[in-house]
Amino acid sequence: MHRCLLIPEIVSMICQQCDYPSRPTLAALARTCQLFSEPALQCLWEEVEGLAHLIRCMPADLWKFVDGTNPHQHLEAVHYVGVSNGVSLVSAALFRWPNLQNVRVSEMSAAAYKHLAGLPTLESLTIELSEESNIAAPFTLPLAWDTPPFPALQRLMLQYFDISFCAQMLENLSTTLSLSSMVLSFRRGTTPSRWKQITSVLKRRLEPTLLSYLVMHDNTHTPIEQDNLQFAVTESPIGFEHLEPLLSFCNMEVAQLSPFYGFSLDDHSIERIAKAWPRLCILGLSGHSERPHNTLHSLAHLAKYCRVLDLISISVDACVACSPSTPRVYSNAPLHLQVRNSPIDDVEMVTLYLYDVFPRFDTLYTDDAADQEPDQEAGYRAKWVGVAENMRFLRALGRIEP
Repeated sequence: MHRCLLIPEIVSMICQQCDYPSRPTLAALARTCQLFSEPALQCLWEEVEGLAHLIRCMPADLWKFVDGTNPHQHLEAVHYVGVSNGVSLVSAALFRWPNLQNVRVSEMSAAAYKHLAGLPTLESLTIELSEESNIAAPFTLPLAWDTPPFPALQRLMLQYFDISFCAQMLENLSTTLSLSSMVLSFRRGTTPSRWKQITSVLKRRLEPTLLSYLVMHDNTHTPIEQDNLQFAVTESPIGFEHLEPLLSFCNMEVAQLSPFYGFSLDDHSIERIAKAWPRLCILGLSGHSERPHNTLHSLAHLAKYCRVLDLISISVDACVACSPSTPRVYSNAPLHLQVRNSPIDDVEMVTLYLYDVFPRFDTLYTDDAADQEPDQEAGYRAKWVGVAENMRFLRALGRIEP
C-alpha cells in the first residue's frame, strides 16, 4: 500500500469522491481493509433515503441479521434521512439516530417531533404532509420543553399545513429560532386575519437579523374554493398591515409571498417594503388579486432602495400615467420582471418608463394562462407582450446606459 494512503485526510477525500451515486463502490471500499472501513462507512451512511437499509437498526430482538454485520454501530454516522408513510414506524426510527442534520418526513408523532427538537445537530427539517390530507393538526399542541428546542436549526419547511397550526406550532416554541430559510405552504385559503397571525408569530419567534429566505404559498385549488374565488378576491385581499411584521427581517434576500386572495398594496406600501429589505434579490407578490392599487412608481421605489434586485413578480396598474422621477431613479441590475393581472393601456408610455428606471432590463414575463383569461385580461396580456418586444428592440439599439 502506498504511504500516501496512511494519511487519514487523503483516505477521507477518496471516499468522498466515491459518494452518491457510487454506493456500491463505497460498500466495497469499506470491506477492503481496516484503513478504509471507517471513512467509507461514514460517507455511506451520511445520507439515507428511506428505511430499507436502516430498518435493521431497530431493537435487535425485532430483527434477525443474516449477513454477519451490525448496523447499530453506524447510527451515529447518519446525518440525513428522508422517510414517508407510517407515522408509527417513522417516529420510532427517528429516535435511533442521534446525529441527524437534515430530516425530511411526511408525518410524525409529537414524541418524535420533540426528539428532533432536542437534537443539537439538526440544521434542516422538512415536514411534508399529503396534499390530499384533511388532517388539520399532525400532532397535538401545546408541547412542554425541557430544553430550548431546535438549537441548531437553520432551515425549516412545512408543506401543506393548515396556517393556524403553523402559527400555533411556532408560537409553542419557548425560544427564538435562528433560521436563515423558511418555506411555508398552506392547504387552504388564507384569510387576512390568519396572515396577520402567522406573520406576527414569525416576528416573535425568528431572529430578525438572520432570516434571508422566506416563501409563503397558498396551495388552494379545490373546486369549491375556486367557485367562491370572485367573492374571496373582492372581500379579502392581503393588505400592508398583514405583511408589516415581516419588515423586521432586515437582511431579507428572497421573499416570495403568494396568498390565494392576492394583495391590496399601494405605492407607499411597496416603498416601505423596499426600504425595509434593501438586500432583496428576488421579490414575488402574487395571487388571485383584484385590480392592483400600486402603479409603475412602485417599481421605481424598488429600483431606488433594492439595488441588487433582479427578479420581480408583481401585479401593477400600468394604466395610470407615470413620468420619470426627478432626480432620476434607476437601477443597473439586469431585471427580470413578471407581471400578473396587470391592467395596461399605453404600451409606449410603459416601455419608456421601464427602460428609464431599468436601463439594463433583461426579460419580461406575462401570465401564461391567456387561454383561460377574460377577454379584457387577455388584451392586457397582449399589450404586455408588446412592451416586452419594445424592450428587446431598445436593447438591440444599444442605447447608452447611465
